[in-house]
Amino acid sequence: MQHQSVLEVGVASDQGIRSSMEDEHVTVVEPEVCFFGIYDGHGGRQCAEYVRSRLHKITLAHECLKTAPRKAISDAFAQVEREFLGQNTNDMSSAGCVCAAAVVQGSVLTVGNVGDCEVVLARAGQPVLLTVKHNPSCNDAEATRVKKAGGCIFNCRVGHPRLNPRMCSLAVSRAVGDAGFKLEEYTNGKPSGIIAVADTSEVLLAKEDAFLILACDGLWDTMSYAEAVELATAYVASGADANSVADQLVGEALRRGTRDNVTAIFVRLGGPAQAGLGDAEK
Repeated sequence: MQHQSVLEVGVASDQGIRSSMEDEHVTVVEPEVCFFGIYDGHGGRQCAEYVRSRLHKITLAHECLKTAPRKAISDAFAQVEREFLGQNTNDMSSAGCVCAAAVVQGSVLTVGNVGDCEVVLARAGQPVLLTVKHNPSCNDAEATRVKKAGGCIFNCRVGHPRLNPRMCSLAVSRAVGDAGFKLEEYTNGKPSGIIAVADTSEVLLAKEDAFLILACDGLWDTMSYAEAVELATAYVASGADANSVADQLVGEALRRGTRDNVTAIFVRLGGPAQAGLGDAEK
C-alpha cells in the first residue's frame, strides 16, 4: 500500500575515485510513515553501518513520533550516538559519520541532520533547504560554538583536542561517532566541540512540493541546490523514474569531478493537495 504523500523513491550510490565506499543509506516506505536516511562515513565504515542499522528503528519506535516528530528524530540521533560510543574499541575510534534523515507522516515532513549531508525540498520549482550545514568553514555559528566549548578551529577545521591539529582534524563540527575526538581516553579530558546534536526542521507538504533530494557532500560539493532541483525537474519531465533521477544526479556529480563517494535519494511527492503552503520551522 502506497504512502499518501510519497509516490516513488529512488536511490543511487557510487564510490567515485575514493579507494573505499563509506556511504550508507536507508529507505522505509509504509502506508503510515516513511523514513529516508543518508549516512556518510569517515575514518572507516563502522559508524555509518551502525547508524544505518539503528537510526530508523529508533526513530520509528519512538513514543513521540506522531505527536512530536522533531523530538523523536533528535532523541534518535542522541541514542545512536550513545550506543555507538558505548561499544568503542581502538580500531573504531576514528570512525564517524554525518547523517541526514527525513520522516514523512501524512503531509508532515520532518528532517534532522548532523554534519554536511543535506536535504532539499523542491517547492514550486525552487529549492527549500531543510538542513543545516555543520562545517566551520562556512558556518560561523558552528565555529563560534566549537570555540566556546573549548575546541580549536584550525584552517577552518575542528582540530583534535590533544594531537597536533595539522595532523588530526575534521571538516565537520557535528557527527555521530568519532570517539577519538570525544572520549576522555583519547582526549585527556579536553573538549573538541564535536557533538551529535541534530538540527531539525518541519514542513507541511503542499501541492506545490514535487520532490525531495537527500544527498551527501559528494553531490552538494559539485552543484547548488537550485541546480540539483533544475536537473531533477528536467529528468522527471523527460519521463525518468525515481531511480533514474537519482542515478542521473549521481552521474552528474561524477562528471563534474566530485572527489568523494556520492549517494542520493530522490523522493517524488504527490499526495492529497494541502490547503496552503507549509512554512519550514527551524
